[in-house]
Amino acid sequence: MSSPPSSSCFYYPTLLAYVASTFAYVIDPALAANGLYTAIIIVTLFWTGVLVSARGMKAVVGLSSAGLVLGASIPGLLLIVFLGQGNESAAPMEFSALLPAWTGLASLVLIVNNFLSYSGMEMNAVHVSSLRRPASEFPRAMFVAMGLVLGIFAYWILSAITTQVYLVV
Repeated sequence: MSSPPSSSCFYYPTLLAYVASTFAYVIDPALAANGLYTAIIIVTLFWTGVLVSARGMKAVVGLSSAGLVLGASIPGLLLIVFLGQGNESAAPMEFSALLPAWTGLASLVLIVNNFLSYSGMEMNAVHVSSLRRPASEFPRAMFVAMGLVLGIFAYWILSAITTQVYLVV
């Protein structure tokens, strides 16, 4: 069962506003509070997504693949360079910091929010019919995706939550 279109109506502009304000800090932090800048970024990114989608599944797959590779490798390389220059990590690297400190409801909200950022994985079931052996290939693909998501993001999410909780307290 998919979510109603009304949920996407609010979700995408909110997500794109977050992207716009985050990107603003790279250029000029004052832009993050500029409504015109945010609106231009939201409309541009939204319609770019619509135009890419209109070109067909091959274009969407290409954009998705490029986004995955670039979105993981560029920040990773920048992090390696940053840490390699002797800068200190903002996230504690001790074993005791692996799990976030439990501070009540605020911790639960952060954890649930991070897990909900992966909602949509179930939408891949639409493509089962295009597999040669769906009974064996689809579960394998889901477990590989799950392993990749956990392997790539779990430690960083837990570290970010720990850092956020530490900064709040």
